[in-house]
Amino acid sequence: VPRSYFLNGNNLDLNYHVFFKILLCLFGYVWNEISRICSCDRFLLLNGVQCDIDALNITRTDSMWVGKNSVSNLAVHLHCPYDYCFVGNVSFNLSDPDEQCINGHSGVLCGGCKTGLSVVFGSARCVQCSSRYLALIALISLMGIAMVTLIFLLNCTVSSGTPNGFILYANIVRPGMISLLPSSNQLQSSFLVVFIDWINLNFGIQSCFYNGMDTYSKTWLEFVFSLYILTLVVAIIIGSRWSSLLARLCKRNAVPVLATLILLSYTKCLSNILTIFTYVQLSVENSTYDNPALWLADSNVLFLRGRHVYLVVAGISISALFIIPYTSIMLLSPCLQAWSEWRLFSWVDKLKPFVDANQGPFKDRYRYWPGIQLMVRVVLYLMFAINESNDISINLLGTILVTIIYFGASCRLSVHKNVFVNVIEAFLMLNISSASVCILFIISYNNSFNAISDVITASLASVFVAFLLTVAFHSYGTVKDLIKLIRTRKLSRPSNLNNMKTTAVYVHAPEPTEESLLLNYREPLIDE
Repeated sequence: VPRSYFLNGNNLDLNYHVFFKILLCLFGYVWNEISRICSCDRFLLLNGVQCDIDALNITRTDSMWVGKNSVSNLAVHLHCPYDYCFVGNVSFNLSDPDEQCINGHSGVLCGGCKTGLSVVFGSARCVQCSSRYLALIALISLMGIAMVTLIFLLNCTVSSGTPNGFILYANIVRPGMISLLPSSNQLQSSFLVVFIDWINLNFGIQSCFYNGMDTYSKTWLEFVFSLYILTLVVAIIIGSRWSSLLARLCKRNAVPVLATLILLSYTKCLSNILTIFTYVQLSVENSTYDNPALWLADSNVLFLRGRHVYLVVAGISISALFIIPYTSIMLLSPCLQAWSEWRLFSWVDKLKPFVDANQGPFKDRYRYWPGIQLMVRVVLYLMFAINESNDISINLLGTILVTIIYFGASCRLSVHKNVFVNVIEAFLMLNISSASVCILFIISYNNSFNAISDVITASLASVFVAFLLTVAFHSYGTVKDLIKLIRTRKLSRPSNLNNMKTTAVYVHAPEPTEESLLLNYREPLIDE
């Protein structure tokens, strides 16, 4: 800004034009009238942020996030989403708050990806991606068909009881323990985690899908795969009515397989729904400004505004049509069966084959136990979602408490008809609780991710071995039935029938008694 000054010295009039630029205090600093310098904003100081005016940096602690909200106001949040931000002391310039983000994240609460990067399945990382990965659609389709086929062939369904404990274990251990490790940990890409992810209907392999995919699109795609799996089974059931060959192949396994895949999809949908409805409110410098709620999964998206509304509608619909009815039916089925004679509950009889497939492995007095297993999932997933601070200790303590209560009740009541199934489920629940106790102990002392990874690896490896033994048991039963079928067909061939010697056996009928004659006279009357 030009300014003119008149100087008078030694009777010499001099005119000087001085050009200078007035600089405002940087974002996050305010003008101090006493010290006549820019100092740290009081709002930052109250939240434990330190400022260095010489280096033009601020330093935040723990998992805090500092930056601008959606309307460019100074904002602070004490708990950045796990694996989105650096943990510990981080110094950066507020003109570039993305310096506190990790794994390629950027934006408000590091919720989005940097320009040119895309989110991936099975991880919180953002990577460079190409639309050529759309070819994975074919691979995913084949994986779905292979999964349904294996369940059919091995008869590894919920009606047998053996896979129920493994499904419950995978549903709990994925968010409760494996997610405690950062995405960079080697265990995250091991075959043991892939095994758990497949049970949870996750892709398993950390891979992007198309260039520019964000968390919003990823959430929609998570629903699509579950729907695809269920569509395959429904198509098989409908096709069995029109094709005798398909009906013979499926035998009577269609409904148990459908029940198994619905159980697998249940936790997947529950997790996605809770993700949709989880939001965060930032602390802003001036509360009079608009401070909208943000979607926690991607805080660059406003909660219940714009495109997020479509996700909310989908979440409410799936909850109303699937999650709530399925949970209620499994939990209250004994009462519903007793009320089925009433006209209001006449629909219960139509669901009886499906309900029986879920309740078959349990003793009659504990036919409500599938509902208890669902409630275990609901309680734990709600706790994980409500724990906004991502406090690992809270998640572990909740997991220990719920699994020990379930373990004690299951062992005390011996809910399954098969003792072998009771032993498997007890082993799996004891595995989760003991591993959680070990991890909690490690966090309390040295917080070593390597030690935590070793504990989780040991837990997953033991369960994987038990799973292989269970699959071998089902495979043996399948092969045994197949050999029996082949032998039966060989005996029923015409050539074998002609070679068989037939002998007539004469049986002397006893002399008719007075009582038998009376019965012979009575039967025609009954028939008439």
